[in-house]
Amino acid sequence: MSTITRKLIWLFCFLVTVSLLSSLAVRNSHRKIRALVLRAQIVLLIESILSLGSIYIWRNISQVYPAVGAGLIYEVVARETRLTTSGSGQCSSRPSRARPSYIKRRFQTLWKLFLFTIIVSAQLCYPLGVTYVSVEPYTIVLFCYICLGIHILLMTNITLYHLFGYVFQKIFCPETDPVLANFVKVVVIVIVSGFLAFSAVSQAFYGPIIKKVDVPINNLPKSFDGTRIVQVSDIHLGPTVGRSQLQRAIQLINSLNPDLVSITGDLVDSPVEYLSEAALPLTQISPPYGTYFVTGNHEYYTGDVDAWINYLKTLGVKCLHNENIQIHHPNKYEDYFFLAGTDDVQGEQFRYGDHGFKLEEALVGTNQEHPIILLAHRPAAAYTALSADRGINLVLSGHTHGGQFFPMVISVYFANPYFSGLYQYSPSSYVYVSSGTFYWGIPMRLFSTPEVTLVTLHAT
Repeated sequence: MSTITRKLIWLFCFLVTVSLLSSLAVRNSHRKIRALVLRAQIVLLIESILSLGSIYIWRNISQVYPAVGAGLIYEVVARETRLTTSGSGQCSSRPSRARPSYIKRRFQTLWKLFLFTIIVSAQLCYPLGVTYVSVEPYTIVLFCYICLGIHILLMTNITLYHLFGYVFQKIFCPETDPVLANFVKVVVIVIVSGFLAFSAVSQAFYGPIIKKVDVPINNLPKSFDGTRIVQVSDIHLGPTVGRSQLQRAIQLINSLNPDLVSITGDLVDSPVEYLSEAALPLTQISPPYGTYFVTGNHEYYTGDVDAWINYLKTLGVKCLHNENIQIHHPNKYEDYFFLAGTDDVQGEQFRYGDHGFKLEEALVGTNQEHPIILLAHRPAAAYTALSADRGINLVLSGHTHGGQFFPMVISVYFANPYFSGLYQYSPSSYVYVSSGTFYWGIPMRLFSTPEVTLVTLHAT
């Protein structure tokens, strides 16, 4: 382990200690101060991890050709031997210096400059994303977040190459020239990472697709058979998602003629003062049974959750803040179902007043004679709610993004009780987990698809 790596590890440990102490110091402070400290902690954590990753990337693929002598790239790999005569008349041999390749040196310089740009831009993405937020994303912020995605892909592919390339080489090419092996490694990693990055960015910018799901609901009145609920989740208005993208999602929603619209958390990533105009397209939704919202973890990261709840009301969006309402049929008022919503658990963890995942409060006044549909941001909250055996027929969740892109897909899959799509918890209860309408931060989607979901209820 090099001196620089050791110093960075010690610095990382120091920053973690400072971060923990700062959390203790402000735990009783105003929520905006706590949110500011949290953001600073996230910046420190991300920058520390990225620094170690940057060293890992640089050491593995910055040198396309092996360096010889004082770091020069040589045309001649084999060394020529020449005789020299010492002062005592004895002969000795020493290698002559090969001539450097001008083309290779220039290519190596350009490649290092390009790689350095990606690494530095990745390091800058989160500080810029916190600082520069507007109605539409800034180009420099988008570029830096794309570089962060490339950074992650490079680290992943380098690791995979070491794991599988080493085995392949030992079995099929045990005598491979190290110069050629290094060149092949860099080329393969760069080509694969570039292809995956291009595919992931294209998928993200293409936007959400419409996904249709049919769910049977016990005790659903016949008058509600065929009721259409459109779910959007994890829009993440903020540094890399702006008003124009939200407008596209609204157009998809309206094209489905929904009876009810649910927004299951993580709508925003910044305070109201930065994104009030970006959220205005929400006024264009006017389903007969209304538009409803529950908080996700990112609403609490903004430190401005109450302001957002109040502002969304002015846009025609009601927040179900650990509460429920009755959705009555317009022609048969005695026919109704309960729509309940819970806050994200982050509200309690951050001590945001009366916020937090409070299932009992959300279900006050409900009964199993009428269907209960719950909006809860996290799949873990959905599992907890169904395990409580309160007669909940359907839970709509989000949070996972379907993993968003590789390699996070793997960790997200194992970290959540439900990953993406429709799950049946019992004969009469279901969970639907949206893979998200856009993305968080990195504008990439790989092995996951953003969606606007049409959930059709059927009486059984």
